[in-house]
Amino acid sequence: MLRAYLVWVAPRHSFLWDHVQLMAWAEWVCQYGPTSAYNVPDNHLVNVALPWRGRGRTTVEPQPSLNSFNYPPLSAYLLWLQGQLWRALDGEVLTRPIPAELARFAEPGQEVVRSRVVNTVRSRAAGAAAPVLCDLLMAWGVARLVRLLRARPWGWPETIAFGLMLLGPPMALNSAYWTQLDSCLTCLLVGTVYFLAAGRPAWAGVCYGAALMTKAQALLLLLVVALAAAGSLARRRTGQRPAGLWELALATVLTVAAITAPQAIADWRNPNYGSVRWFHRSYVVPIGQQHAFTTLKAFNIWWLDFLNQRQNAPALDPRGQSLFGWSKETISRVALLAGLAIGAGLCLRRWHWETEGWVAYAFLALLAGFLLPTRVHERFIEYCLPFAVASGMVFRRWLVLVVTLFLVGSYEMTWFLWLAPADCGPDAPAYSPGAARWSLILALLTLGSFLYALAALLPRRNSATPGSGRTL
Repeated sequence: MLRAYLVWVAPRHSFLWDHVQLMAWAEWVCQYGPTSAYNVPDNHLVNVALPWRGRGRTTVEPQPSLNSFNYPPLSAYLLWLQGQLWRALDGEVLTRPIPAELARFAEPGQEVVRSRVVNTVRSRAAGAAAPVLCDLLMAWGVARLVRLLRARPWGWPETIAFGLMLLGPPMALNSAYWTQLDSCLTCLLVGTVYFLAAGRPAWAGVCYGAALMTKAQALLLLLVVALAAAGSLARRRTGQRPAGLWELALATVLTVAAITAPQAIADWRNPNYGSVRWFHRSYVVPIGQQHAFTTLKAFNIWWLDFLNQRQNAPALDPRGQSLFGWSKETISRVALLAGLAIGAGLCLRRWHWETEGWVAYAFLALLAGFLLPTRVHERFIEYCLPFAVASGMVFRRWLVLVVTLFLVGSYEMTWFLWLAPADCGPDAPAYSPGAARWSLILALLTLGSFLYALAALLPRRNSATPGSGRTL
């Protein structure tokens, strides 16, 4: 019911332009096929319902999408499914003339835009279908992960974990209000860690391969997978049953190969990078070239830097010099590597090669991936939340982090309602001094959560065993 309500109110109150972009891509791949996704032109025009233009009533006008397709190939198939569902829900195709101010976005000879209308309840429902389903699977996966970590029958910790993930505002807002695909990736990341912990490496490899082919942010889990692989070798040396390192690697590679093969074949003769065009467009461009800002409304250390420099737009340039003459982008990479290394060391010291350490490190790695790098979107905080919940259910010192990060995540998913206009650029300042102060508190809470999570892993003088104080 919560998600149905969010879908219902989204056309008038939610963030518009990401939905326009995703549905423009969905319409394109429905018409030309999933392997045509990388042919979507920049600023592809579609008809959009604009509620604020009509002073109380919606007007339909052509509008450009923001970018060309920049996700890995599996996302193209997800968008194709969304587009097919959209066609089934909404059979009306409208034709609108292209306004003069948008003529520069038109294809040669194009005078009208003929498409279904984006930003209706039906288009929002089609866009939310896959993410909402993944929310349900993710909640079930987190509860199963808690049960595995506790090694006990289903009880209150599993029920609480399931409820938090299903009803938590950050997940519901991201999937049903923004209609973003982040929940699809997060679900696959949870599946990867669960199957690793359950000793089913082949299925873990399938999930991780699919995650890598959904969004580039799946790379943040790579060190967690490496830690689990190292744990497999450590078990082998101590005579315990190994976790199947080769099965994990082979399943990952085969999954990636199976998903990318149709795209590679379709682009075989393409003059722009040929069969690896998908890699350039979905990994090289988003990670290192696109969105040249230190932060895109992510309340992290770079948002603190932005506020410290009086919200001046040049402060968001990741190539701008900062400490010791290094660029902010260089500093962010060094900080991320240091944070990942410290987190790995503390998890290994506390849990050695045990499963609890893998799950805890997944939380730390994904939180560090939100807090420390440049070019981070606000929605990326969702990736760490399932592992915060799972770890908090078995390591009670981290329970406070669940509450804190759910609070931060809820405000991240609604910044366009309280911080700045929804149609503003990433360099726009806050509405008011009060909004800026609240965003400062949220960024400090994010930073404090990471530091506290690390500090809670430090040894205590009266700690009897590495695992003391960890079960509920």
